[in-house]
Amino acid sequence: MSYEVHSIHINVGQGDSAIHLLVQPVPGEPGRYKVEGACLIDGGDKGNGNRIKDAIAYIKHKYDVGNYEVVGTDKMCFDSVVITHWDMDHYTGIEELIEAEYDEIVRVPKTEAEWESAKSKLENATISLFRYNKGRDKKSGLLTTLYAPYWNDVNCEDIYPPITGKPKKKADIPVSWSDGGKAPITTFNIRYEFDIQVEKPDGKKGTDRRPLDLKGLCNLCYKPEEMIGTNFLDNKGLKAGNTYDKVENKGDLASKTSSPLPVGIFCIVSRAHVIGRSGIVTEMLRESVVRRRPVLLLSSLN
Repeated sequence: MSYEVHSIHINVGQGDSAIHLLVQPVPGEPGRYKVEGACLIDGGDKGNGNRIKDAIAYIKHKYDVGNYEVVGTDKMCFDSVVITHWDMDHYTGIEELIEAEYDEIVRVPKTEAEWESAKSKLENATISLFRYNKGRDKKSGLLTTLYAPYWNDVNCEDIYPPITGKPKKKADIPVSWSDGGKAPITTFNIRYEFDIQVEKPDGKKGTDRRPLDLKGLCNLCYKPEEMIGTNFLDNKGLKAGNTYDKVENKGDLASKTSSPLPVGIFCIVSRAHVIGRSGIVTEMLRESVVRRRPVLLLSSLN
C-alpha cells in the first residue's frame, strides 16, 4: 500500500503554522485516508490557537485519524512538534495551546487545600498535542518529540559573532520553558504559574502566585547532530555510524536514514549546521541571518 504526505498550511496571519500528515488510502473508501504519522510545525502568534483547532477539526472530518485522536475531545496528537525558531509568530500559538489545556484542568483555587488538589492534577496531566504509549498516561512512555533549536544557546554565540559580527543576543525562548542554558535535558518540561486566592495579614483578600514545575511532557531534541537527517514523521534519524556531515546531499538521505518510510519530512539545516558539511556554515544564508536567524530548514523526500 502506498504512502503519501499531505500538508495543511494554516493561515495565522504573520508567521507560520503547518500540519504534515503521513497517510495511506483507506481500502474501499475512495478519497479517504488514514493518518499513520503527524507533525505540527510552528503555531503562529498568540491568538491563533483556534485556527489550529479548526485545522484539526478539518483533518478529523476528512481523515481517519485512528490512534491520533484524543478520545472525547476535539483534539488530536502528533509524533513531532517543531518550533523552527524563537520568533513570537512561530512559537506562541503552540505555547497558547499548552497553557489553555492546563487552564482547563484547574480553576483559580481559593484555599490551600484546593491548591494541593489542583497541583496533583497538573503534575499528572498530559498535553493532547503529545502522544504516549498508553493513551494519556505520560508515565507509560513518551512517543512525541519536540524539536526546538537554540534551546540551550542563551546567547546564540555560535551564530551571531561569526556570521554578522553583531553583539551576542539573548535568545527568545519562553522563560517558562527554558532551563537557563544548564546541563542538556532530554524531556520537555515547563513551569506553570497562576494565582491562588489568599487572605492577607490585614484580613483583606489577595492573591499569591504559585509556580509548579511540570516534567516529562514529551521528548526534547535541540542538538544539530541529533536533529539533522531526522524524519519528523516517525522521529527516526540517520543510520548508526552516519553523521549529518557525511551525507553528501539531501538526495543521499534516502540511503542514510534509519526511517523505513518511503516518504518523509526531513531536517537538513539547523543552527547554521547543514547536511553534507561539518561545523557552522558561515558563508550561507548570510542575508537571512542578518534579518532573522535561520535555525531549521526542512526537506521532503519521495
